[in-house]
Amino acid sequence: MSLSSWLEKLHRVDLAGFYLINGSLRNAFFDTLMPFITDKWNAALPLALLFLYVLLFRPKRDRILVIAALAVVLVADATTQILKNLFHRIRPCDVLEKAICWPPLAVHLGYANRLAGAILLYGKDLFQYVKDLFQPGGAAITGINLKGVVRHGSFSFPSNHASNIFALAAYFSYNYRRLALPCFVAAFLVGYSRIYLGAHYPMDVLAGAAWGMFVGFFAAVVAERLMRARRADDPIRPAEKQDSSPLTPTSSSLRPQRPRGWSHS
Repeated sequence: MSLSSWLEKLHRVDLAGFYLINGSLRNAFFDTLMPFITDKWNAALPLALLFLYVLLFRPKRDRILVIAALAVVLVADATTQILKNLFHRIRPCDVLEKAICWPPLAVHLGYANRLAGAILLYGKDLFQYVKDLFQPGGAAITGINLKGVVRHGSFSFPSNHASNIFALAAYFSYNYRRLALPCFVAAFLVGYSRIYLGAHYPMDVLAGAAWGMFVGFFAAVVAERLMRARRADDPIRPAEKQDSSPLTPTSSSLRPQRPRGWSHS
């Protein structure tokens, strides 16, 4: 089988998967749930509270891991955007007539919220926002319509949502094994929502998930090596009391270490 025929077959499978999730499997419950899941702002407050709790009440090793997670997301997001600009794949809602698009993928009512979103997450959209204010009808814009994302330079392959959330899932699962199941369930739901709402093809989500997990696991291994090297230079001290919290790191380098010379008897 030639490369072109193999790619054509892969494209047909991708389309079939998209129409299955975006069309055949639609239901009233998911019509309500998926827009909520796909909007990253709905997770902002719980994550901010968790971040604050870790900074104030958790041990130093937890604080380091959580702060480093911010860097993991930034790396995953930036590298995925580079890949998008290389492949230039148009989103399904911009090219497929039968695609069912959910316009309010992110609900940002009013200029203040839209401006905040542009500053925090879509820096390059800030110029477009200011430009829209001076266009006829620009004042009527109160949300983000999926069909306009290509106009802002956002392509489909791979999915930023998938890469970001799977990078976090991989990173935290490596360090907190008891959080693996909820992390990957949440990541799956986010990826599924992107297809359900017409923002991505299944291959976009799978590619984003694969890349995100690579970034997350790679960052976790690097962090483990660095912290292991630092602990090797620390003075020997008695083993600390084990913490049974789900946030207790499970990587070997982050567990309390037995001082050298202790016997096993």
